[in-house]
Amino acid sequence: MKISGDKIVEEVPEETEIEEEMTEEEVVEKVIEEKEEKVLVDEEPIKTIETITEENKTEIKSSKSNKRTVLLSVIAVIAIFIALILSTGFALVNINNSSIIAGIVIKDIDVQGLNKEQAMKLIKGSLDFLLEKEVNIKIDDFEYSISPDQIEAEYNIVKAVEEAYLVGRQGNIFTNNFEIVKTWVAGKSLDVELTYNEKLLDDVISDIMVTMPGTVVEPSYYIEEEGEMLIIVKGEPGVTIDKVQTKELVLAKIKNNDGKSIVLKTLPSNPKEIDIDKIYAEIYCEPKDAYYIEEPFQVFPHVSGLDFDLGAAKEMLKEDKSEYEIPLKITLPTITTNKIGTKAFPNLLGRYTTRYDARVLGRSNNLELAARKIDGVVVMPGEIFSYNRTVGKRTVEAGFQEGLGYTAGKAIPMIGGGICQTSSTLYDAVVYANLEIVERYNHMFNTTYAGAGRDATVSWGTADFRFKNTRKYPVMIKAAARNRSNNC
Repeated sequence: MKISGDKIVEEVPEETEIEEEMTEEEVVEKVIEEKEEKVLVDEEPIKTIETITEENKTEIKSSKSNKRTVLLSVIAVIAIFIALILSTGFALVNINNSSIIAGIVIKDIDVQGLNKEQAMKLIKGSLDFLLEKEVNIKIDDFEYSISPDQIEAEYNIVKAVEEAYLVGRQGNIFTNNFEIVKTWVAGKSLDVELTYNEKLLDDVISDIMVTMPGTVVEPSYYIEEEGEMLIIVKGEPGVTIDKVQTKELVLAKIKNNDGKSIVLKTLPSNPKEIDIDKIYAEIYCEPKDAYYIEEPFQVFPHVSGLDFDLGAAKEMLKEDKSEYEIPLKITLPTITTNKIGTKAFPNLLGRYTTRYDARVLGRSNNLELAARKIDGVVVMPGEIFSYNRTVGKRTVEAGFQEGLGYTAGKAIPMIGGGICQTSSTLYDAVVYANLEIVERYNHMFNTTYAGAGRDATVSWGTADFRFKNTRKYPVMIKAAARNRSNNC
């Protein structure tokens, strides 16, 4: 507005004039633009405030999270510290405790709270009766009994108690405490190991297999008494038992013997074929001279060489026979044991003499022949001497004659009659030598050549006189019958 003179003149700005010149549509667009600019200007500060608020919230949340982490860490450290103190104290208490912890049983026997000695005494008293009970085996109508003593069966109680005692004592503090608590809660059952002699058990099972009726017979061989013939016996089919299963059943029954018999079933079985090559390897040997050494004193007896025709034996086995006789070739060494000199046998251990009537020719011949056969025989330590095996079968072919001998309480003529006087003389010499008598029989009445209880009758295939050399060195028999004296 402009005042000039007496009139008031209203001046219109240029813009207005421009606006008047703008079209209606352009005015509307301009108004809209101005409003949008205003809105933009007004909203800018609001957005900034919201952004700041969100950042503050994040900072506040982060601060609270850090505080919570620190608090939990402190609590965890305190808890671990308390647990460590309690665990250490718990461990110290158990270290000083000499008793087995709670929750342990050994073969269903509660041993908690007992020391080792008490636990062993309790278990031994509970298990000893099991080792006193026999194991009975039944195979059809055949019965067999096994005593645990036969196989040296024992419970290893010491090992079981030691294992129980070490529960909760073998690791560190934490593992020990865990094991103790675990045993308290869940319990722990231990078994007792049964120990036994494996060879003795095998022998018992083999004895069952041999003695039961109808058992399979495996091939076998032996050298006859005279030592000149190898006898091979063919096997026979039969039945057998499962050896492994039988052993397992026997051991299980010893550990838990309810008194019932073990019932075994037999299995059909055929014998093995005769292995002549194996027999030859076992029989064949080269002759070896006897000798002795003085420091330390020891006698090494001679070894006779043994051999047979392997090819001829194989041909013989092609025949279907139950028994085969194969001739042996025996080669004596240059120096036999009875020829190594008296220096090897310096001490007289025992001596005995009996008298006989030299006018009775047949009987005298038999006494002298028997004495020659046992003269010079060396019995090694632990070896058993057999009079019958050494003298041999009394036959005319062997040089024996008819002489009076005792049988059924009467003196009657027989081939080899009178040789009981030589066996009786030897028996008394052995008694004085303080050697072990293994087998000996007396006559039904007193003899004229030996006092009561000082005779030893013999009979081929039945009664024998045998003794064992219980010394640590060999002994030699010296015997002779001459000038009416029978000396050993």
